[in-house]
Amino acid sequence: MRHRKRSKRQRKIDRGMSDHHILPVSRGGTKTVRIHIKIHQKYHALFSNLTPDEIAEYLVFTFWDGYVPQIWRIEQ
Repeated sequence: MRHRKRSKRQRKIDRGMSDHHILPVSRGGTKTVRIHIKIHQKYHALFSNLTPDEIAEYLVFTFWDGYVPQIWRIEQ
């Protein structure tokens, strides 16, 4: 299968962007989102390879002393 050459505009958009795995590849993640490379670097500097759920848990117990905001609570 032949790949189409990307347009000049598309190359400019891609420059400075990076693929970020929502679930790390080391844990079987395959889904990616495109984010700016500087944001990607800062994300990993702050949170290493934590998942979004692990980040929320880390914030709750490290900074908010176990307080869970109402918006995060699961109604039963």
